[in-house]
Parts: sequence; structure tokens; C-alpha cells
Amino acid sequence: MMQLVAVAVLGVAVAVRFPSLLKNRRDPVFFGCLFALLAVLANMRPVLMLAYATFGPGVASTVLVGGLASHLMMLTALFFIGSALASAAVPDGVCRTSNAKPFLVFVVAVAAQLTTFAGAGLGAYLPMLLDGRPGVQEVTTAYVLFELTFILYLLWVFAHLARTCVRYVPRMTGGMKTGFRVVAAGIIIGGAMAILYLGALLLSYVQRDPHAAAALASWYAAARGAGTACIGIGLAIPAVSSRLARWRGRQARQWIRAVWERTVGPANLQLIPLSVSASAEQRAHRMLIEIHDANLAGRGTGLTAEDALKLKKAESRLASSGARTGSPAAAGHSDLGEHHA
Repeated sequence: MMQLVAVAVLGVAVAVRFPSLLKNRRDPVFFGCLFALLAVLANMRPVLMLAYATFGPGVASTVLVGGLASHLMMLTALFFIGSALASAAVPDGVCRTSNAKPFLVFVVAVAAQLTTFAGAGLGAYLPMLLDGRPGVQEVTTAYVLFELTFILYLLWVFAHLARTCVRYVPRMTGGMKTGFRVVAAGIIIGGAMAILYLGALLLSYVQRDPHAAAALASWYAAARGAGTACIGIGLAIPAVSSRLARWRGRQARQWIRAVWERTVGPANLQLIPLSVSASAEQRAHRMLIEIHDANLAGRGTGLTAEDALKLKKAESRLASSGARTGSPAAAGHSDLGEHHA
């Protein structure tokens, strides 16, 4: 059930980020969500059954799709997500660190996964049987190393993201702050369960009894799905919030222009020359000034009660939009929010 929720949430996150990918020709959040979606799908029972039917009986296809392929796609997703969040969280004017170290750690983790998987052999993996129950097999050194390298990289990325969240989230506002809080919840859920599963796996290895790891395997998968879902939601919130804010801003400007054309436009009041390069927000603020000045001076046709209410709402929306775009780590960073020239 949790895997279905994760698939749905990550699918929405991918759809939300797709316009940004088309516009900016790059979007690490999109690729992070896409690879996370593929990783979750690779561990779902219908996919495992399809691999079983396509590649023949045995655990080989199950291991390849549900084990190595899933791990590699999740490693790739974590690399993209970590890079995007670390870049987006840093306020303007602060030097951003190079991606060389995270990329090097990612390459080492992928190489370790390939090496330990080859050393573990197909029979060493705890395969998910077609009836949905985890198989119980010997927990070998190679298999422990295969899972250990994956969990350690996962925890390394989570620790890096947690440090970023603790440092910069208090400075954020609006959708960016909400999104990072949801991401932090996903980090806590996924990281805590990964540590528990790692402990159970090591206990199974020391005691030569695979039941401890097998008992937590389904919980670990569910926690990974829940954590991934939270991260997907958190990644989608800034973009959705940015689009909602732009829509509200456009509506506010339309209200202001309609009132201006009815009250001030006929008098053609231009108190201060306005540059032709002025933004839509600047022109809206100019219209507000002219409307209020004309109303105070008794010029124009005057404001109705409905006009006054619309202007109050419009001013509030314009102020809210300005606060979002002017705050540290706001959606102006194209890695999480929508980038606009």
C-alpha cells in the first residue's frame, strides 16, 4: 500500500517538474523524482512477476530487478535530489560548494554496489517471493556488504540534507519552507528505518540467523516508500506554491487594472513617469498609487465598496508575492522553484 502511495506521489512530482525541465533544459529534481519512481516500481510485486515471466523462472530476474537495478536507480535519485536541495537551500550571495565530492561519493557507492552484488551471487539475496513474503536465506558477507553500501550512502545523503535543512530552513518562507519541512520528515522516516534494518541485518549476520532481517524487510520497504513519498511531496510543494503565487499575482493585477481603468484611466493621471522596462508588479503598484491619489483628491469616478475590497485583497497578494520572491532561498532557484527570466 505504501509503495502505491509513493508511486502516486512521485508520479505527481515528476509531472509537476516536467514543465520546468522543458523551460530550463535541466532540472535535477525532475530526474531525482523520476529515478526514485523507477526504483519504487522495480520493487513492486507486479514488476517482479513480469520480470519472472519474461526472463524465466528462478530468482535471477527478481534479484536483478528488485535488488541491483532498484538500488542503482535509488542511488541516482538520491544524488540528483541531494544536489538540487543543497543548491536550492543556499541563499543568494552565499558561495555554493562544488558537486565534485557528492559525485565522487556517488561513483564509489555505485562501484561498491556492483562489486558486492557480483560477489554475493544470485542466491545470497533475500528475494521477494511471488506470494509477497520475503525469502529466508543465509545472510552472507557479500550480501551484507551489498546492503551496507546502499544504506550507508542513503544515510550519508540524508545527513547532508538534514544539515542543510537545519541550517537554512529557519530563513525560508512560504512553499519553500513547507517543502523542506516535508522533506525533513521523509529523511527522518527513511533514515530511522534504515538504521533499524541495518542493525537487524548485522544481527542476522552475526547470529547466522536470517529471521531478524527478514522480519524487518517489509517494514524497511514500507518506510523507504513513506520516506520517498514525503520527499516527493516536499519537492513538488515549492513548484506548486510558485505557480499558485503567480496565478494569484496575475489575478490581483487584473483586479487593479480593472479598477484603474474605471476610476483613473479616463483622467489619464500619470504622476511619475514610468520606465518602459517596468515589470508587471511595478505597473500594478503605480496603478494602486494613482487610484488612491485620485480617490483622496476627489478626482476620477470614485471607489465603490466592491472596488475597495478588491484593492485590499490585491495589495495583500502583491505583498505576499514580493515577500516570497525576495526571501532567502525562495523559489527563484530553478532547482526547486520555477525559474523565470
